[in-house]
Amino acid sequence: MSQYYNRPTQVQTDDKGRPTAFYWRGRWKPITQAIQKQSKPTSDTLFPDPETVRYQCTTGKGMICDLARIGEVWVLERIWN
Repeated sequence: MSQYYNRPTQVQTDDKGRPTAFYWRGRWKPITQAIQKQSKPTSDTLFPDPETVRYQCTTGKGMICDLARIGEVWVLERIWN
C-alpha cells in the first residue's frame, strides 16, 4: 500500500545525478539506496516522457519512496507503507 503525494521537493544528488537526500516535512532524509525505475506511459500519453527519470529510494530509517525528476524539478510521487 502507498500514499500518493506528487509534491515538489528539494533533492540533493551525487555527481551522476542520483538522489542522495530529500527534504520532507521539515527534515532532510538521507537516502541509502536509489534504484532507477523504468518510466511508464501515463493515461494522457502512449509513450513515457523522456524528460522524466524515476527512482525508488530507501532512507536510513527504512522509508521507501518514489522520487521523479521531471526536467529540472524533483517530485516526491509516493511513499510506500
